Amino acid sequence: MEEVETEKDTFLLIDLNLDNLAVCIDHSGRSFILDGRYLKSINRWYNKRRAKLKSIKDKERIEEESQRMYRLRKKRENLIHDYFNKAVAGLVDYCIKNKIEEVIVGEGKGWKQNIDIGDQNNQNFVQIPFDKFKQKLKHKLEEKGIEFELQNEAYTSKCSFLDDENIEHQEEYQGSRVERGLFQSSDGTQINADITGACNIAKKHIGKPNTELFKGSEDGVEIVVDTPKRIGKPEYSG
Repeated sequence: MEEVETEKDTFLLIDLNLDNLAVCIDHSGRSFILDGRYLKSINRWYNKRRAKLKSIKDKERIEEESQRMYRLRKKRENLIHDYFNKAVAGLVDYCIKNKIEEVIVGEGKGWKQNIDIGDQNNQNFVQIPFDKFKQKLKHKLEEKGIEFELQNEAYTSKCSFLDDENIEHQEEYQGSRVERGLFQSSDGTQINADITGACNIAKKHIGKPNTELFKGSEDGVEIVVDTPKRIGKPEYSG
């Protein structure tokens, strides 16, 4: 594969989670969200159908996976595989068009499994193969000569990006998550809570204060207050 042209100090930060499969923000402060509700709907459909088939299997005292259960599992895997491929292709295309040098992906190993997001959400989260998504993305990016890096995201969702709060445990945090998925800074400014976390992951990886993170933006740090574009299907415009 031919490597593509990139520009120095350009990046795309990607934070993966359940409702928003990929929360993305680049070096200019431009942000967008790839909706993850389609994946959740696949799991709801799969879990409902599998429970019914398992009940039939148990009544018939069959120990092995039935053919119908196997076909159901493969169909679910294929649907997720197809969605991931389209999402990865769109993200790689975005990087090529914007000459992105480095893609940073938040690594939530451990902490996301420990937070209380309810039994149903935990079931959804475990079943969506985020590691496979990262592997696909890494492979496609490296084919193009674009760097792929993982960044531990501990405390990034709790600290206030607008206040330039140090990303570490605090006895008292300067901001807090409020209703409707918003994060409120110490002066009352509210921004998308997932964007706060994503910005802090970028800040943690790059090692610069918030005022120096989005140098390509005329609005500086305030650009993150803008509502990110939400994408329901993995289709992007550069």
